[in-house]
Amino acid sequence: MKEFSPYDKFMHAYRYLWLVILFSILGGLFGLLFHRLQPPVYEAYAVIELNVDLTQSDFAQVQPLTELEQDQSISAAMGVIASEAVLGRTVAVAQAQHIQLDETGLVLGKNIFLERKHANQILRVRHPQPESAAQIANLWSDHAYQALVEAHQHATRARFLKEYLTALENCPPPEQVSLEAPGFCQIETYQKLQAHVQAIIEELHQELLLGKGVIAAIRFDQLQSASVPPTPSSYRANWLVFSGAALGFVVSVVAISVYPRKRNAG
Repeated sequence: MKEFSPYDKFMHAYRYLWLVILFSILGGLFGLLFHRLQPPVYEAYAVIELNVDLTQSDFAQVQPLTELEQDQSISAAMGVIASEAVLGRTVAVAQAQHIQLDETGLVLGKNIFLERKHANQILRVRHPQPESAAQIANLWSDHAYQALVEAHQHATRARFLKEYLTALENCPPPEQVSLEAPGFCQIETYQKLQAHVQAIIEELHQELLLGKGVIAAIRFDQLQSASVPPTPSSYRANWLVFSGAALGFVVSVVAISVYPRKRNAG
């Protein structure tokens, strides 16, 4: 058995370097040709601004929100934007307006994308028709904004309830309540106080669920509406060219490795 020599292998591959380059170029050209033969895809986008009002304390917090808590708050709001409920309403309205969609509707990572750039959330939509891409992006932005408004209302109510519970905990026992005590402390018996507290806790739990993780300190606005894209998007061209070139490189390396064995076998 012939001893393996890394130097001989390298020199053999170097002699056929032209083949590696040729196959890589041909693979890249094939990827570009494949892209050109595909139907055009247009991309439109709308922008929703999301940030946290650091002057606001949420859920009666004395300390300001940490960077992690701020990031979690933004992520929760982004979850609302990309929620199934929002996308479902967007699809329903698009279909009612006779906007053509494929069988899968709107799918994150396929024909719609949510991209975060600092405080701006970019709602991207890709569609074969430029007008439809802009219409869907604006519908998505409108429904996402409305969902954020609803979640924020529940979050604001939840913060009030949390602060109210804290105030109730500071009330003196019912038998010791004086006329100077706040009105919410004027509860006749301990049993009624406990029942009232339990009702507030249950309402708070429901409001937190409906708030979907959004906090009262979140601020949002529809910063930019989508416009009709004038030219198709070439978002897949670079990837297809790279993939074709990589495939050509692999094929050439395999061919170089196999070629000497076939020659010697003859």
